[in-house]
Amino acid sequence: MKKVAFMGKVISVVNQKGGTAKSALSVNLSAGLVRAGQRVLLNDTDPQADSSASLGDRETDDSSETITELFGAVMNNEELPEGLYINHQEEGVDIIVSNIELAGIEALLVNAMCREYILKEIVDRARDRYHTIIIDTMPSLGMLTINSLAAADEVLIPVEAS
Repeated sequence: MKKVAFMGKVISVVNQKGGTAKSALSVNLSAGLVRAGQRVLLNDTDPQADSSASLGDRETDDSSETITELFGAVMNNEELPEGLYINHQEEGVDIIVSNIELAGIEALLVNAMCREYILKEIVDRARDRYHTIIIDTMPSLGMLTINSLAAADEVLIPVEAS
């Protein structure tokens, strides 16, 4: 049987302001695309881990299989795990979960080589398995958000209706 390569589109959901429904948009867009027949990977790059919690992964703070560990592996020139710590959700959305330790990665990125492309390296390893990869970001314009912008093909900027 021939392996199908997808070369997925990467969409970052970004706004420096909090409370604009970035996580809600990321989760609902992911679920909608799955219902439309797409293979979707949601990448939670917010230390608050709201997207992770929305999809049922509420106990990520003690986990060693998160986006935090993947960032660490790339920064230390270590091999990324084959499965990229992707969790397969019952609803059909695949997710790489986040945890509070991701907040510490922001400071480490300042001194990292090619620091704005760490997330791109992680995302590129999954592109051939998904139609769409969605990156949920934190409310900031820091290094994690810059990483999500560098990895993206498209950007969605949710804004408050007021």
